[in-house]
Amino acid sequence: MKKRSKKAQVWIETVIYTLIALVLIGAVLAFVKPKLQELQDKAIIDQTVQVMEGIDAKIHSVVQGGAGNKRIIELQLKKGAIKIQSYLALKILRANMPKLIDLKINYVDKGIVKYANTHPSSAIATLDSELKKKIKNSKLVIRGKKKLEVQ
Repeated sequence: MKKRSKKAQVWIETVIYTLIALVLIGAVLAFVKPKLQELQDKAIIDQTVQVMEGIDAKIHSVVQGGAGNKRIIELQLKKGAIKIQSYLALKILRANMPKLIDLKINYVDKGIVKYANTHPSSAIATLDSELKKKIKNSKLVIRGKKKLEVQ
């Protein structure tokens, strides 16, 4: 039998140990990465809920202040666009379960106007300028892509 050289044995052991280390790192990442993603999602949801609660408080203060009352809500945004992933939006909705309103009409704008007239304490959020003119309730208006104004 031929004797193997010690150099070859050292190289073989080095390759085997390297492969074992890579497999272990891959296994750890396979378990840790989803948990990290879940924690990031939870932090985003918590932050979004806090922002929405702040907006809700401003809306209530405008409604209590009476007609013609205005507040400006500044949103601190980093560069880029705001994108809410559909799964994140569903998580927020499931966590807070908003009241669903059946307008009982096929034409949505007429249904919103009718609802607003019968519920004067409700705040209406819309980008439709015609709808804004028809509604006397408090309104949420986006100003300059960075400010949310409650009228």
